[in-house]
Amino acid sequence: MIIVPLPPTIVDLMITINLSVSVFLLMVALYIPSALQLSVFPSLLLITTMFRLGINISSSRQILLKAYAGHVIQAFGDFVVGGNYVVGFIIFLIITIIQFIVVTKGAERVAEVAARFRLDAMPGKQMAIDADLRAGMIDAVQARDKRAQIQKESELYGAMDGAMKFIKGDVIAGIVISLINIVGGLTIGVAMHGMDLAQAAHVYTLLSIGDGLVSQIPSLLISLTAGIVTTRVSSDKNSNLGKEISSQLVKEPRALLLAAAATLGVGFFKGFPLWSFSILALIFGVLGILLITKKTINAKKGGAAGASTTVGAAGEGGTTASDNPDDYSLTLPVILELGKDLSKLIQQKTKSGQSFIDDMIPKMRQALYQDLGIRYPGIHVRTDSPSLEGNDYMILLNEVPYVRGKIPPRHVLTNEVEDNLSRYNLPFITYKNAAGLPSAWVSEDAKMILEKAAIKYWTPLEVIILHLSYFFHKSSQEFLGIQEVRSMIEFMERSFPDLVKEVTRLIPLQKLTEIFKRLVQEQISIKDLRTILESLSEWAQTEKDTVLLTEYVRSSLKLYISFKFSQGQSAISVYLLDPEIEEMIRGAIKQTSAGSYLALDPDSVNLILKSMRNTITPTPPGGQSPVLLTAIDVRRYVRKLIETEFPDIAVISYQEVLPEIRIQPLGRIQIF
Repeated sequence: MIIVPLPPTIVDLMITINLSVSVFLLMVALYIPSALQLSVFPSLLLITTMFRLGINISSSRQILLKAYAGHVIQAFGDFVVGGNYVVGFIIFLIITIIQFIVVTKGAERVAEVAARFRLDAMPGKQMAIDADLRAGMIDAVQARDKRAQIQKESELYGAMDGAMKFIKGDVIAGIVISLINIVGGLTIGVAMHGMDLAQAAHVYTLLSIGDGLVSQIPSLLISLTAGIVTTRVSSDKNSNLGKEISSQLVKEPRALLLAAAATLGVGFFKGFPLWSFSILALIFGVLGILLITKKTINAKKGGAAGASTTVGAAGEGGTTASDNPDDYSLTLPVILELGKDLSKLIQQKTKSGQSFIDDMIPKMRQALYQDLGIRYPGIHVRTDSPSLEGNDYMILLNEVPYVRGKIPPRHVLTNEVEDNLSRYNLPFITYKNAAGLPSAWVSEDAKMILEKAAIKYWTPLEVIILHLSYFFHKSSQEFLGIQEVRSMIEFMERSFPDLVKEVTRLIPLQKLTEIFKRLVQEQISIKDLRTILESLSEWAQTEKDTVLLTEYVRSSLKLYISFKFSQGQSAISVYLLDPEIEEMIRGAIKQTSAGSYLALDPDSVNLILKSMRNTITPTPPGGQSPVLLTAIDVRRYVRKLIETEFPDIAVISYQEVLPEIRIQPLGRIQIF
């Protein structure tokens, strides 16, 4: 094309290919999830630029030699000029300036900054991959793939930075070529073809503007494509630019309603066409109302049989079964199934104006995090369950029924003892709450009496929340796996990279997960991750047993444990274990290569448990659970010994209590 003259028909074909390829690349850029999906784009920029310049040379040769360059250039010239050469030339300049100053300049700057940032971030990303590999979070193959992806990103944005110079030069060359064609055409037409000035201007200006347009429009599309590719933020594989724009812009319906009001208001200004602004305002308003209606319907979710919704952060929990019979699906970690009557109840607002799904459950999850430091998964709520009676509910763990409950209609729950309720002549239904403690259902008509008597009660929705909270506490270790611990470590690495690096060097992720599970099994919070990791970095140098490491971590958390069991007071009320029992347990500990275990004979176990039953008094409703104080070397064995019969008794060691906290004995567990 640059050297060999081409006939007008071939030039038309080349121009058509150039325009079509530009449109095609723009469409591809709209649908890629990340820039790496079009890593060949810098090379394509060079190829399309040279192809376009070749077309420019061929068309210029035809214009200057024959005053004709094919139908496409002629049509573009007629369309833009429209009989007025001055206006046509101005429009051509405007299009060219927009491309040069706005699109090309902006895309060039974005590519330059992106290349610099990617290069600066490479060492940090490489170090993060190495840390993940050492910690066992990823294997060697995954590490190699991640390094290759980082290298590919750096090369792509570096190449884009250079390739944008081709587009900038192409725009300048297009302007110069068009001016040369006009000046050269006028000279050739007047001097060589005997045309008058007006006729030469008509022919060569029309053709030069047409030639400039068929070059600049594809160049503009390629520049726009380059801008989209370089500004594209990586997203999931199933997303594209159009989908993300539509989902993010209409995410907040109130913005659409405000835009509708503002647009309509502008239409009432004097001289403005009201009809055009009214149409746009109507479109914005209808979209806003439709989205608000959709959100309301999704929030209720109780009108249709078997409706369900997941309460929690995006991506939490599992996934429901796929419609494709060949697909796999994850189990839902927590499901709350409700009978028909309770399904209607959760749509109502509570006495404080709260919504069960949108407010009460998220607040409960946040309170649980503050208590134990675990980000619990979202709760999948299934309403109108056909397998439950109207006032029944059921909690499922990993889609397996775990616990059920029943709420009498129009009743509230109280932990008050039966004698106090009888004193106020209140009829009640005896009941054991989620913790197994005696409670009573009282008619909601008696709420005024309960309030006057300062008797605390819980509404049905609050009872469900309490049951869910108890369920999460008792099964905390089920929601703490390798993936969750990895997320915690990654969070800590942002603020304490050296600490995390040292701990992950000493302890594999699997053992770290086991330590965390042992802590939360006994309701010890892991929210203070820094203290836990500092303790592990100190003791893991010499100790590899996760059981002993857990005990050392507990000792480092003495401030938290002392506060938890003293309830902020200066003394802890505890039951003491007789030294004779401690020696009995100490002598029954067997050490093996796989670890240690307690080999206590059944008669001794029964004697210890009998002594505890005789010594420990029942916990009053709402009271602090009993605490048993032992030596550190037998603490975990005592806990294992009594956990089946006394699951709510906390067992702590002397090393877990601050020196300034006074020990207040409530009794001594001893064998007579």
